[in-house]
Amino acid sequence: MAQVINPALSMDASGNLGGICYVKWRGIQVARTARSGIFTPSADQIAQGVILASIAQHWASMTEGERNEWRRWAISQTAVDRLGRRYTPSGYQQYMKLSFQRGRFGGAPFHAPPTTGITFCQVVLTATPNVGRTYISLYTVMASGSPMPHFIEYRRAGPFDSQGRRATDAEFKTIYLTSGGNSYNDTATVCFKFYWYRGRGITAAGQVGNWFQVQQQQ
Repeated sequence: MAQVINPALSMDASGNLGGICYVKWRGIQVARTARSGIFTPSADQIAQGVILASIAQHWASMTEGERNEWRRWAISQTAVDRLGRRYTPSGYQQYMKLSFQRGRFGGAPFHAPPTTGITFCQVVLTATPNVGRTYISLYTVMASGSPMPHFIEYRRAGPFDSQGRRATDAEFKTIYLTSGGNSYNDTATVCFKFYWYRGRGITAAGQVGNWFQVQQQQ
């Protein structure tokens, strides 16, 4: 997605033109690749839709006073949009974000905002091939001063033929998600190919740490 000025030689374009979709997003004109054909959601997307519906229903069941607690708390929070601009999210946005992250791991939606702020679990990930090159071992330790996570998630992108090949976000797929242990042997690898790995820690409250990314050759 890219911000555009005078989209399609106009002041305010909207719709598809030549494979490009022009829309207005957060009050600005943007363009992205037009999507075509029939979209079939994956099992992952269906499961995420169920979580979103559940936590949205929980928000609707709250009293106005309870929702106002989220709105007041959100004023002290900042976020970054897809264009890299900082903004203050609404109470509803903060509630949905934290409750969705918790829901992915089987937790119930938040009712009140966190009282101690958000503490991220930052992990340091290492990836090394075993002696026989039959798998790549992933191992995480906690960054200095970071709390212990309740969940560890690993994602992999590849195989790639070149060390210089960078992986895109869409190419990373979850290969390991557990509430116990901080190591994993990835046996679905090919000798002498290159892989990118990401690891992160998640608290039981659903607060998700930043990705730690490494590259490794099998």
